[in-house]
Amino acid sequence: MRHKKRDFWWLMLGIINLTGFVSFVNFIAPGKTIYLVIFFVLIFLSTVFLSFYVLNNVRRGLLIACGVVVFLFLRLWGLYEPMYLGLLIASLLSLELVFRNS
Repeated sequence: MRHKKRDFWWLMLGIINLTGFVSFVNFIAPGKTIYLVIFFVLIFLSTVFLSFYVLNNVRRGLLIACGVVVFLFLRLWGLYEPMYLGLLIASLLSLELVFRNS
């Protein structure tokens, strides 16, 4: 089985976005809706690029990043039940199976 070579730029973009995310959290006080949007965009970008590099698969990286963002939205809205986490994992696994077969 031949493995694809890992793209170094995914790691660099992930670290740059993670650095931007950390500096954003440290220097910006929450209070406006635009800050919340920027927060979730930075989380999505850092998660997607780091998972691209770690998994070496774009589809799985996108699914993981979307799962992290949806999980954080659920936490933001006060939905703390373990059932929601189970449903999120089940839906992500089913999406992975659907995209793998097509």
